[in-house]
Formats: sequence, structure tokens, C-alpha cells
Amino acid sequence: ISNRKVVKNGLQGQEIVYKQLMSNGVFGTILQYFFIKDRDLYILTFCSKSEDYLSYMPVFQYMYENFDIR
Repeated sequence: ISNRKVVKNGLQGQEIVYKQLMSNGVFGTILQYFFIKDRDLYILTFCSKSEDYLSYMPVFQYMYENFDIR
């Protein structure tokens, strides 16, 4: 659905949003952030049923804003 560059705590990363058919037959929307620091890869993943995605967005945003890589 989307793919964009982001900066978090001075680290450049990638934000990816996509839909996927889940094992229960329901479509899920997945939001992932990828960051590399030194030799470590950090992946922050949020997932919900596609029809519930926007209602969970405030929770996702709060968790992302409070996520810190040191």
C-alpha cells in the first residue's frame, strides 16, 4: 500500500504498509518499520484486521512515538 523513508532518533529507516491474507481467511493490514543501527536490524510490526486498521492507528502511533533505539 505504501513504502516511505522515515527518520527516528536520527536513524534513517523504512515504513512499509501492506495487506496480506491471514491464516484465518481474513485480510490483515500490516505496518512495519525497519531500522539498522550498527550491525543490528530492528523491526517494529503492527497488524490488525484491515477493517479495524484505522481505529487502531492512535495506538500504533503512540507505540511508535515511544519506541527508542539506543
